[in-house]
Amino acid sequence: METLVSHNPEWAALSLLKLLKSKYDYKSLSKLTGLPVSTLSRYCTNRTLPRGVRARKLLQTLMPLARAEDVAKERIRLEPNGEIDATQVLFNPWVLRLISSYVSNAFAGRKVTCILAADEESLSMATAIGMALDKKFTLVSRKPLWREEDSVSTVSYLSKPGIREVLWLPKMVMNQRESVLLLFSKVIDEEAANVVISAVERGRAHVSGIFALIASKESWERLSLPPATKKEALILL
Repeated sequence: METLVSHNPEWAALSLLKLLKSKYDYKSLSKLTGLPVSTLSRYCTNRTLPRGVRARKLLQTLMPLARAEDVAKERIRLEPNGEIDATQVLFNPWVLRLISSYVSNAFAGRKVTCILAADEESLSMATAIGMALDKKFTLVSRKPLWREEDSVSTVSYLSKPGIREVLWLPKMVMNQRESVLLLFSKVIDEEAANVVISAVERGRAHVSGIFALIASKESWERLSLPPATKKEALILL
């Protein structure tokens, strides 16, 4: 959380407060923060903002209550068919801000010029992180979204008989000047993930880092990473 705190404590405090409001009522938040219910209500409804010392004190109180991993785990659901539903994480603006802060700190010090969503589910994360870091963002697509002259397509054949993966990437990020932070919503099948990583590398962009919201431990360990690439998973199953 340090990156978010140091740059804008008021914004960070408000984001955390609104996130925790979905879990605690005003009375509980008042006991936790020492602030009157009326003040908390004004913050949550955008009638006023916590400022200066009060914002920093509020952050110190709220941060232990909103670890990115814990918040995400509370909102991820395992469906009866074994599928993982991360909708309440990937489409919640306050959770995305928390994840953006986590990713900012995890990859601090590494050169990143572009945030690249490895799948459509990851696009909301790429948007949030790209805006937080002031970096351009786009996605790896399974269908042609750009004009032929503006994109690069790759074809890979998976080990399962008859299955091939066709990926499209925008040319604006496919060059040696780009250092890409590649985002996955889930890494459950390392072969599918490796296909994406390989496609980006073949497009001549450098994969500086890989972040996954959810990953299985076995698949995460089996990723084929380019040299010096850092990887970080929020939740390992």
